[in-house]
Amino acid sequence: MQFINERFGGVCVKNLSDIPKHLPLFARWAENEWGYVRNKGVDFRTRLFEKYLVRNSIPSLYGLLIHGDPVGMFAIEHCDSNNECLFLNYLFLKSEYRKSGIGKETVELAKMICREHSAKCMQLTTLDSSINEYYEKLGGRIIGAESFYTHPATRIEIRL
Repeated sequence: MQFINERFGGVCVKNLSDIPKHLPLFARWAENEWGYVRNKGVDFRTRLFEKYLVRNSIPSLYGLLIHGDPVGMFAIEHCDSNNECLFLNYLFLKSEYRKSGIGKETVELAKMICREHSAKCMQLTTLDSSINEYYEKLGGRIIGAESFYTHPATRIEIRL
């Protein structure tokens, strides 16, 4: 899969099963970004992500690459609160690629993957309420507040 970004050109999207050498990097990104929630470390995250190595299944982890270099990632998982939905998780972009449109295109691609798996909606959780408006602009609506471990979070749903 690929999409074109105005600023950076082609963004190649690959399933982790096609780029397993990047699993340790993706685990570090996830731990650096969200590790404060559980504090279980990179080894825990690496073992967790090994479950994502199966192609064309749920859960799946995808890497975003520009000129072959990883710049981001996202996962599509089963949704624990609605069996008609899938769950967007681990959406991460390196800081220099944020606010470039890659995030928006990635969410659109995630929606397409969810549709391919016959989902009627896609849910996600934000730990930072300042980004809720971003997802609302992409078609999301807040469906509730929740606690993610001990951290306040917002559940957002995007109808497909």
